Amino acid sequence: MEGVMKKRWLLSTGTILALVICFSGQVHAGKEMKPKNVVVMNFTSAGCNPQLSTAASVALRGVLVTFDQSRYSIAERQVLNDFLSGSGLAFTAPLSKKAAKTAARKLDADYFVEGDLRCRKKAFTLAVRLVDAATKAIVRTHTIRASSMRELMQKLPEIGLAVLDIAIAVQEKRADPFAPPANRVAYDSWYSDVKGVHKGGQIILNIQGDTVTGTSIESYGKAAMNGSIQKGIIIGVYKASYGWGNFEFAIEDNWKKLKGHYYQVSNGAKGEWSGVLK
Repeated sequence: MEGVMKKRWLLSTGTILALVICFSGQVHAGKEMKPKNVVVMNFTSAGCNPQLSTAASVALRGVLVTFDQSRYSIAERQVLNDFLSGSGLAFTAPLSKKAAKTAARKLDADYFVEGDLRCRKKAFTLAVRLVDAATKAIVRTHTIRASSMRELMQKLPEIGLAVLDIAIAVQEKRADPFAPPANRVAYDSWYSDVKGVHKGGQIILNIQGDTVTGTSIESYGKAAMNGSIQKGIIIGVYKASYGWGNFEFAIEDNWKKLKGHYYQVSNGAKGEWSGVLK
């Protein structure tokens, strides 16, 4: 009888221990899988318009969002804007070390993406760093050089993959179902702002591989556009007489439609921006 009781006790103890180990492993795995919060900060500039350096940071953020989000969760641009406005700073302002420390706490960031954009004539050098928000230690850094705005936009994915240490399989890179029907496509466009919806515009795009250049024509003038195509989304910057901004367009119905939005760097204005193939 005593032997039977001892066996039952051992079995019960073993079962409980196994459950504890299993549960602990699940909790540990759950902690490892929780994505880290990343905030893309405004880039500093040297020889560049500060609006351009900020537009480059916003474009890089758009590229990072297209990557696998299981390891990193990329904060919305509005999160940074709310902090900047609440701190009495301009939307294009890079943060000082003191302000970055405050931002880390208020934005619940695990990491920051910081960068420096240098412009010389038509050439660009962009150095980007992934920084531990708690320790301010640089985790990874990557620098690219570009001879044109088109090339700068084309190389943003390279920066993103490097600083987040993400490897993309060759076959995944090649599996792009978003090849355009022609190298040049034109759209009738409309956009929205605080005053409502405005129609009658045009978007003209020139596509070469995974890069896009083009022109936006509205009643108030033209804007030059430069971007890259990432997983069916055109991500880029525009330059107009009123300043720099950003755009993102989802490619729909085999390039027959563009559905997206714009962001004006100087004042944080944003709205929908879409087009239908002519």
